[in-house]
Amino acid sequence: FLWDDRLEFEEEEIPSFDAAENNTQKIHWASTPDTKTETKDSPLPVIVIVHGFGDNQYHPYIQRICRSCLHSGWRAVVWSYWRFDFGETRDLEAVLAFMQRRNSLAPIIAIAYSAGGHLLLKYLRAMGKKTPLVAAISCSGCFDLPYTIENIKTNENDSYHLYLNQQAKVCAQRHIINDNAIDRFQMARIVRESSDCQRLHDKFLHHLPSHRHSHTKNVSW
Repeated sequence: FLWDDRLEFEEEEIPSFDAAENNTQKIHWASTPDTKTETKDSPLPVIVIVHGFGDNQYHPYIQRICRSCLHSGWRAVVWSYWRFDFGETRDLEAVLAFMQRRNSLAPIIAIAYSAGGHLLLKYLRAMGKKTPLVAAISCSGCFDLPYTIENIKTNENDSYHLYLNQQAKVCAQRHIINDNAIDRFQMARIVRESSDCQRLHDKFLHHLPSHRHSHTKNVSW
């Protein structure tokens, strides 16, 4: 049943922490053709799913966990983050606060993968007991980007490093599309000129207004 059911996703836009720049975040509620998911005012548990580096709601591992949640009678919603700053947790804070307002009677749980797992744990460290989450799971969270890249170069097939570089460009391009506070031409040039994941990430952060003026400055993965 984790592979056979066809999933549908209902997109919803909510304000980012920097909504003054007209920035928004997208969440995607999962359902099957036979079952419509209630997105608010329901006591059923809400499982907030955070995908990995450069992925989205259509990747197989995300669809499998969505199906598993729906079969258990829970609601599954994927946060499709776009910000290429993995030290910035205020978007996740805004998403979970929105969930709490819309579903005040429901327990809220987060499951996050890889880079998403890193974001989740950074958020929990910042929020502590103020989080609306009743449980959180980080799956294969990436905690140190330079170490991870070096480990991949040393111990993995070269093709995996190339894949990581490509996923970094996917992340950067999503940021360029969604962030209204940046110089898109300048940031696009940085992406074109960068062939290494680490250098792209660091140079991209250096030119982000939100990073230069945030509490996450100089904080790596």
